Formats: sequence, C-alpha cells, structure tokens
Amino acid sequence: MNLRLLVISLLLISGFYSAQVGVNTTTPTETLDVNGSLRVRNINQIGPNQSAKDSIMVFDADGVVKYVSANKVVSQATAGSSKVLTNSTLTGNGSTGNELGLAQQGATSGQVLAWNGTTWLPVNAAGLSTTVSNTSTANLLSTTVNGTTGTTVNIINNNALSITSGILKSSVNGVDSTATLPVSDGSDTKVEAGTGAVTVTGTGTTANPYKVNNTFTEVDGSITNEVNTALSSAVNTLSITDSNGTLTAPMVNSVANDITAGKLTTTVNGVAGTAITLPVSDGSDTKVTAAGINAISGNGTTATPYIITGTEVDGSVTNEVNTALSSAVNTLSITDSNGTLTAPMVNSVANDITAGKLTTTVNGVAGTPITLPVSDGSDTKVEAGTGAVTVIGTGTTANPYKVNNTFTEVDGSITNEVNTALSSAVNTLSITDSNGTLTAPMVNSNNLTITSGVLKSSVNGVESTVTLPVSDGSDTKVTAAGINSISGNGTTATPYIITGTEVDGSITNELQTLSITGNTISLSNTGGSVTIPTATTSQDGIISFTDWNTFNNKIGAVTATTRAAVTTSGTTSTVNNTGAYWNANQLQGIAISSTAPTSNQVLSYNGTNWTPTTQAATVASFSGGTTGLTPDTATTGAVTLGGTLAIANGGTGISTAATPGSIVFGNTATTLGYTAAGTAGQILKSNGAGAPTWVNATVPISSITPAIATNTIDNTNFAQTWNWSTATTQNPLALSGNALTTGNLLSLSGTGTLTSGSLINATAQVVATTTKGLLNIQNTAGASTGTVATIQANSTAGSGVNVYANGNVGVNTTTPAFTVATNTTATAPTLGVDGTTNSTNYTSTYLNLGNSGASFTWNQNAGSTASVTLTANSTLIITNAKMGMYGLIIVKQDATGNRKLTLPAGSKVINGGAGVLELTAVGNAADMLSYFYDGANYWWTVGYNYN
Repeated sequence: MNLRLLVISLLLISGFYSAQVGVNTTTPTETLDVNGSLRVRNINQIGPNQSAKDSIMVFDADGVVKYVSANKVVSQATAGSSKVLTNSTLTGNGSTGNELGLAQQGATSGQVLAWNGTTWLPVNAAGLSTTVSNTSTANLLSTTVNGTTGTTVNIINNNALSITSGILKSSVNGVDSTATLPVSDGSDTKVEAGTGAVTVTGTGTTANPYKVNNTFTEVDGSITNEVNTALSSAVNTLSITDSNGTLTAPMVNSVANDITAGKLTTTVNGVAGTAITLPVSDGSDTKVTAAGINAISGNGTTATPYIITGTEVDGSVTNEVNTALSSAVNTLSITDSNGTLTAPMVNSVANDITAGKLTTTVNGVAGTPITLPVSDGSDTKVEAGTGAVTVIGTGTTANPYKVNNTFTEVDGSITNEVNTALSSAVNTLSITDSNGTLTAPMVNSNNLTITSGVLKSSVNGVESTVTLPVSDGSDTKVTAAGINSISGNGTTATPYIITGTEVDGSITNELQTLSITGNTISLSNTGGSVTIPTATTSQDGIISFTDWNTFNNKIGAVTATTRAAVTTSGTTSTVNNTGAYWNANQLQGIAISSTAPTSNQVLSYNGTNWTPTTQAATVASFSGGTTGLTPDTATTGAVTLGGTLAIANGGTGISTAATPGSIVFGNTATTLGYTAAGTAGQILKSNGAGAPTWVNATVPISSITPAIATNTIDNTNFAQTWNWSTATTQNPLALSGNALTTGNLLSLSGTGTLTSGSLINATAQVVATTTKGLLNIQNTAGASTGTVATIQANSTAGSGVNVYANGNVGVNTTTPAFTVATNTTATAPTLGVDGTTNSTNYTSTYLNLGNSGASFTWNQNAGSTASVTLTANSTLIITNAKMGMYGLIIVKQDATGNRKLTLPAGSKVINGGAGVLELTAVGNAADMLSYFYDGANYWWTVGYNYN
C-alpha cells in the first residue's frame, strides 16, 4: 500500500518523546493534537449496544473530543434557548404529550388554508378558482397556475455531435446513435497526362489507383539514368522510385465545400466541381399534432400555415393542476397532489446517410437532411384559430412562436384536475386524467445544416456544432524529379500534369539489362533485340554444338616432326615439350651461354651474354636505414647490428632494462620510459603528459567491487556529500536485499543527544502533481498481516505510532482495537488512538441526496453526513454501515409536506416508537436525524422542525 504523506507525518513526529502526536503543530497538548480539519471515514463501536445512548461526540471550548449522553443533549435543548418556539398558527410545544399541531384559527368545516401574503388563514374552498396553462418556448417548458409561472425546465438537456474515426455520433439527452460518414475514395483528385510520352490510367481509388506511365522510347541506347522502378500511392501520398531512391508527394492539397444561394460546390485542389442545387424546405416537414382540446388545420407552408384551435369541451377546471415540473437528463417529471409521474423525453435517436444527405431522427421524427440550407423557423406559419388562443412571434430563433391559452376557468372547482398517468412513446408525450389522454410531440424541431464545413445540429433550438473534414484534392502532393516536370495543384480545375523531357542527350546513364536467349540478344526497358544468324560457308555467325564437336575432333589430325607434337583425344590436347624446340636460348633478346651450370650458380649478364656464375660471399656495403641500428664492418658471413631500435620500427628507443612489475609508458615521441612497481593494493594514476605514478586506491561508486568480508568505514568528522546533479527519472542510489529476513537493509543509529539535527532529513518541493511525496514506503506483500512501520516515541515499548499491513494505525498502542476482524468491509485505513484526540476541526464528507422519490440510498462509504428532500412517502436504505459508525442526515419536507419516512430494518428511535419515525409534517420543514450503528441495530436520535 502507499502510505505517502501519512508516513512522512509519522517520521516528522518521531522526535517527540512524550507519547503525544501533533499534526500541523509542534506543541501538542493531547495524545493526538490536530491543528486543522480531521476526516474519519469509519468510526467503530467500543463496548456493548447500550453505549449507543451515551455516544454523541462533541468538542469543548479547547477543541478536545469528548462524549455526552443523548438525554443530556435533549434536556439542554428543551430547557435552554433551543426549545421550540411557536405562534398562533401552531399548538403545543413539541414535547411528549404536547406535540406540535396546527391551530384552528377559527376555521369551520370544509375550509382550507390560503396564503394572504402575510400568513395562512382559513377560507372557503369555493372561493378559490384555478387557471392552469403550459407554455413552451424554444427548448423551455413552463407551467402557470393561477397567474404564477413556475421555473422553466429544459425539454432537451443536452445535444452533442462528435466525429471519431469517421463515425458521427449524435447524443440527445444521453441517448446515442451513430452513422458512418462517407470518405473520399481518392477519385476526387484528377491526374491527367500532359505533353510528352506520358499516359495516366486508373481512377485514383485504392482498388484502382492512378498509374502514371512514361512511354517514350530511348534512342540512344543508354541504360543508366531514366528508369523508374516503382510507382505507388497510399492514402494521400504518391511515391516514385528509381535508381536514385524514392520521392514522395501528396496527391490532394486542398478540398473545400461551399453553399451559396442553395447550391453546393465542392472544390478539390482549386478545381471547383459542378454546383448541385439543394432542396429547400417549404415548412411542411415540421409536423404539428393536435391533442386534447386543440385542433389543427393547415400543413405548415407559407400558403397554408398550421392553425391551432383550442376548445374547452368539458367545462371542468378541476383536473389540470400540476404543482411541479422538472427535467433531468432525459427524464421529464410532473407532480400534482396525486404524486409524481415520470417518463423519458427521448426514446430513440438514429442517424442515416443516404445519397450524401444526413438525417437525424429523434423519437421517430426525422430532421432536415444535412444538405438543406438553414431554416430560420419563419417558413412554418402558426396562427390563432377559434377559442381563447393567441399566437405571437415569427417562428425564428430570435422571436419564436408563443402559443398562449387565455381561457378562464369559471366553476371554481379544485378537485378534478389530477393527472393519473404520464408516458412517452417515440416522439409523443401522453398525459392522462379523468377527461382522458392528451398527447403532444416532444421534439418540435430537428435541423442539420452545413455551413463552411461546419455541421450544426439543432433540436428544439438547442444547438451543437462540429467541423467536418474536407478535401479539395490539393492535399495530395506530387513532386517532379529527373526528366519529369509537374504543373497544376491536384484540384479538379487544375489537375496535376506530369511531363517528361530528355534534356541531357546522354547515352550512358540510363540503366538497362542485357540478356541472351538462344541466338537472340535482348536489351530491357524497350531496348529491342537482335538475332545472330548461324555461321555458314558464306556467312559469319554462331557455330552450332554439332559443328563445334566436328571442329574439335579435327584437331587430332595435326602432327609435327622435330617441333612441338600435338595430339588430341576428344577435347584434350597433349603437347610434346621435350624436344629442343622448347629449350630457350635468349632472354630479352640476349643470348644465353651454352655452358652447363653447376650447383648454386646463378645466371648473370657479363656484358655480352647470360652465363652461369658462382655468387661471391662478400658484403660490399650495409646500412641500418632509418631503424637507428648500426651494422658492424664484417665483409663476409653474418652482419652484427648495434644501437637502439626506434619506436616507429617496433623498438623502445631506450637501452635501459625493465625491472619486475614496472610499467612501460610513452616518454617522448621517440622513446619509452618505465615506472617502477608500486606497493600491494595501490593503483596507477595518470599525471597527464608526465610519468604515471602509483597511489593508494580511491575507487568511484561505479567501480566498487563486491565485498568479500564485513567492512567498517570511519569517516570521523568528515562530512560526505553525494550528488547526482543531472539525474531526472533514474534511481541514483538503489539498495536491495532480496534475501533479508531478520536483518536491516539500512540501519541508522546515533548515541548522541539530538537537538536541532536528525538522522533522516528529506527536503524537496511538493506540487499539485506530486503522487508519492517526499517519502514513499510500499508494502508489496499480498497478506494483510504484520507491521509496516513503527515509530517509538520514547523508551516505552508501544509508544508513538504503529502502522500495520491491514491498514490500521495505532497511536500509543501496538494493538489497535479497530481491526479488520470486526470491520471486514473497510475501504480505508482505521486509526486507533489509545488516548485523547484533539482536533480543531472534525469534518465528514457531506452528501446532498436530492429528491427522495419512493426510496433513496445513503452510501456510508461516500459520506456519513447528508441531506434529502422528501417528495413522496419514502424508504431510507443505508449501505456500507460499519459497527460503531455514526451518521447524521437532514430530512426536509417538500412544499406539500406530510411525507413519511420508513427507517432501515433494526432501527430503534429515541423515546420509544418501535422504530416508527414521526417527522414534522409542515411543508418545507427540516428535521435532523442522527444514528449510532452497533452492527445489528441503528439507534436514532431526532431533532425536530429546524428553522
């Protein structure tokens, strides 16, 4: 495990000898004194279950942690200034037997409470009238009840487009769909043959790439300078290879798309293609469906716009009151007095590309194809029909249509407007009440446009954009080499034109290969061939195999008399060289004497002819040359050399004899020298250009040899500094002892009294990206038993800090009470303190659990303090609770109030109740619940009606 900064802190406090540990303070006053915030993820129980009633942790004025009884806290709250204060709208004081309640305030049967702007007063129910209207503006939906408009919510919360590896992904309210974008197959880059003997084949695709061929015929016979051996293309790179190597260039250099006046033009390498007229929306692609009291006529075009007519047909004003409307991600929630109903807003999202047109379909509603120009919304006409309906705006983004229902409810009833169901299917939202089911589309607009290479998606006015890659063909580069020249830029308007021209007139530099087959000689690379005729009696030519054998066999007919006799047998000829004809009688035109030579004679020239001569044994002259040696004066026999042999000739340049163990070194450019042998254990030291000397050994770290015995080095009072000034990512000094069991790899000790010094001092700069800290200690064993680190504060065994492999830390104890055995699901180390813990701040991660719904989960690993708003009768689920753990949660009522909370199984509530919890019923009221968990039961204490 990584202990990181915890272990650093433990090391820094190792000098405290009073068994007190200070964090961010050098003057602790308790066993553990924390000058800062303290976070404890898990707190375990010590003692029996009864301790739960006396286990509330508090801090005194000095920040010292202490325990007080729960009864004492309650008695202080009821006796002091914290007691519940009420006014005339409430009865009771919140104590047992005198619980809080609503005062009658003169109310009679059938009356209801109404807010008069200052307080709640009883009024007759018939005196109330309710008007409800819903308004959607662009992507916002709001509900107005009795003239009060609630907070608007988004219909579409997110709409994102992204392109990855050619895949377009559309995500609306978290619902994803993908489509593969078309890619260039290479044929948009045009390559044409220019002047000269050049041809171009292929279409530029991977399957059929462009092939540029040079078809001119060489007439000069050269085989060394103009042959390309390979031509290939990969993606956008054209490669040409000849004897001089491989050259590459892009084929397409630029691609651009432009939409002007409803026409799409693609330009590749500066060459513009034919403009294509894009279809234009007439407004009828926007679908409007009638539901409930609304009727729709028209088709959405300018000539026949949609007309929405609302008619109240049942006269009821009691079944349409919603108290809350919200959306989160892809869920739409509507709340009334009957509870909360939810349904997804987006059920399906799909993308389709056909014939170059991209269509996004949300909830079955297909948007405008990608190639259509941008619609500003005003082409869809919406007009008010009969009934209490008004329409304002032009339908554009800046001034959207607003359809308002202005009728007034006249019956004053507030009892028949409850929605009983809410659902969505494809793009239809359905709401059901006692009058039946009303439906409406959820996606009102879905447009895709491309402008200057930027793809924009707009769903209900919520936009997202992504830039599409384009190619005009100029990104393919073609570079000329050798006799070729290139014009154009690879676009449709100006394609690359490759022209080959013979400019040097050379006939010796165009590599070709000569081969022969039968009697035909061929020259490669269109060099042609020539056939050699067979030799006849009247024509030169090739001799056939048969004629050769015939000719060879005729050699046997050759004979000689006194000259050289030649005989043949098949293809073997034998020459008789024993005749006088083969005895030489001249050398270089000088006659050779006919005198017979004797043993050891040599042939010498006497001025007239070559004659056998006996060699005289004399030395006319002898020189040592440049060796520096001097010959003696002997004129016969062996010659003796004297002097000194120079270094250049393999000698030493000196005449001094070496002694045993001496070292030879270069003394001068022409002589060597000797350094006498040193004493045992010394090493040879260079003195630059001077003679080397023997010195006592001082070996660098990289040259240290393995020890063969136990060694002790006493540096007395000489400080040693090791510096790795350029090391960055290495481990400059690494110690390993893979066979260690009971020994210490590095043991530091001192018998003196430390004042301001330390045996270990680690200093460096820790920044935000530091991951291992100044000191990193890792236990790589898989087992969770054993001791990882011990810092003994004084001579008393167990004093100080002890870190164990199971993640527990003990302060002044070697056996922390909180062990893995009783906390088997612990996800963080446990700190056991045998003494008093002093912390200036104690914090726990605070969780806002939001709205409850029918149930909600409180994960203790995420935080043991939380808050929740009850939006319905709800059940609390607690996960990852550990024995001895404490928790606190604030439970709030929504505006409706009177929500019930069911506690987890095994719950015990203060002052009885058999685990049943009574909460403050007033709307928006807040109660605080705290628990202690003994491993089987939750012991709850409740504080009521905080305000």
